Amino acid sequence: MVKRTDVGFNEKITEADMRSRLSTLSFELKIEYLENLLKQIMIPNDVKYSAAKLLADLYLQKGWITSAAKAMERAAETVETYNARKEVYMNIGMLYVQAMEFVSAGDAFKRALDAAAPGERAALQKNIRSAWLNEAERMEKGSRRPKALEIYDRLLRSSNDYMEQDALMKKMMHLYEKLGRIKDAIGVREQLQKRETEKNKPKPVKEANVDDILSDLGI
Repeated sequence: MVKRTDVGFNEKITEADMRSRLSTLSFELKIEYLENLLKQIMIPNDVKYSAAKLLADLYLQKGWITSAAKAMERAAETVETYNARKEVYMNIGMLYVQAMEFVSAGDAFKRALDAAAPGERAALQKNIRSAWLNEAERMEKGSRRPKALEIYDRLLRSSNDYMEQDALMKKMMHLYEKLGRIKDAIGVREQLQKRETEKNKPKPVKEANVDDILSDLGI
C-alpha cells in the first residue's frame, strides 16, 4: 500500500517526481500508485493529466478497457482548450466503443462534438460513425459477430444516407447468414429488393404550369 507520506501525495509534486517514483515500482504497484495519486485533490493539473493517461495505458495492457476510459475521463477534467477537450473525448468515446458501452460512448462523443467548432462538426460526426463501423468490422473478423451485428443495426437506425443504409443492410444480411439466422437474412434481402424496386420505379411527371415555368426561368 502506498502511504500518504510518499512523494506521490505532495501537492507540489512535479511530473518528473511522478515518473521518477514510477520507475522504481513493479507493474501492479504502478497502477496502485497512480490510482492513489489521482484520488488526491491538491495536485497540479499537468501531473493529473499525465497520471491519468499513464494509468489508462496500464489498464489497456491489462485489457481493462472500461477502466482505461474512466481514467481518460480524469484526464479530460484538466484540459483547458476546446480542441484538447475534443481530442480527449474522442479517444474516450472510442474506448467505450471497444468496450461495447454504447451509452457511455455516445456521451463521450457528444462532449467531443460540443467542444468542436461549428465548421468541424460534420467531419467529426463522420469520424465518429467511422469509429463505430471500424470496430464492428474488427469484431466481425474476430468472430464477435453478434456484437458486430448490434453495431451495424445501431448505425442503420441512425443513418439518413440511402447508400450507407444499403451497405449496412448488406453487411447485416451476410452476418445473419453466417450466424444461421436465415429468416432474418431473408427479411433483410427482401427489404433490399424492395428498396431497389422503389429506386428504379419511374417517378411521376408533374405537369408544369405557367408559374412553375416562369419560376424555373428566374422570372
